[in-house]
Amino acid sequence: MADRLRILVVDNEPGMRLGIERALRNFTVQLLDVDGEVFFGIESVECGEVALKKIEAAPPDILLLDHKLPGISGLDVLHELAEARSEVLTIMITAYASLDTAITATKRGAFDTRIESGNRKRDLQELDVSEVAKSCIETVMPDANAKKITVAFQAPGSVRMIADRGELEIILNNLVSNAVKYNREGGRVTVTLTARNDQVRIAVADTGIGLTREEAGQLFREFVRIKNEHTCNILGSGLGLSIVKKIAALYGGDVAVESQADIGSTFTVLLNRASAAGDQEGDKPRRDA
Repeated sequence: MADRLRILVVDNEPGMRLGIERALRNFTVQLLDVDGEVFFGIESVECGEVALKKIEAAPPDILLLDHKLPGISGLDVLHELAEARSEVLTIMITAYASLDTAITATKRGAFDTRIESGNRKRDLQELDVSEVAKSCIETVMPDANAKKITVAFQAPGSVRMIADRGELEIILNNLVSNAVKYNREGGRVTVTLTARNDQVRIAVADTGIGLTREEAGQLFREFVRIKNEHTCNILGSGLGLSIVKKIAALYGGDVAVESQADIGSTFTVLLNRASAAGDQEGDKPRRDA
């Protein structure tokens, strides 16, 4: 069974738009993690203003976004998407970006392909996982409040380890935002941190729609989104949990889920405190100020 991913290309150069359309029009890929082929539906526009209108009307699965556009820039588009709390997977395709532009784009939600390729230089330092978790919880509170969802945090004070803050933020933002997004009105989310010997455990529990055993078995694979009557109107790229699993592996850890349909889910990530530093040759971890 074929699965279709909708791609919106935003570029003011006709040659670029046409080239992408030609390259992907008849292209299919067989993913080991997906039962069937994936093909692409391509739509293209030449400016950010039109792109935002199209995304608001019918969000694509993937946004290929140029930086230099007539009118508002690609970074402006990213800012508007962040303000609207859009979860469209965005990849910047510009050849004109400076390092500052790339950093700003990533902070505003653009997908960092270096995580997938393994080429991202990690900034390892001693930090407090509790502080990172509290920051991520604060980020999702507007969405939680809108659904009257209570978010609780439990930790034995400071939980310190050597880690890349950006990687921890990706893990926690994915798990906590999903716990809110797939929860029910008036539900509850509990984020729990524990430290035991050389391991840190992050658990995010919710009282949401839950998963069947078959659905839970499909998670953590690329481009997998659970499709049922409860999720048909919820946006997402299907990449978040697969990235969480890959980051956990950098720490010699893993991610797992326990879930019951119509009751809720608990996602657990285990991270080994020593693995992050040991796997990064040539990098000397520094202490957080």
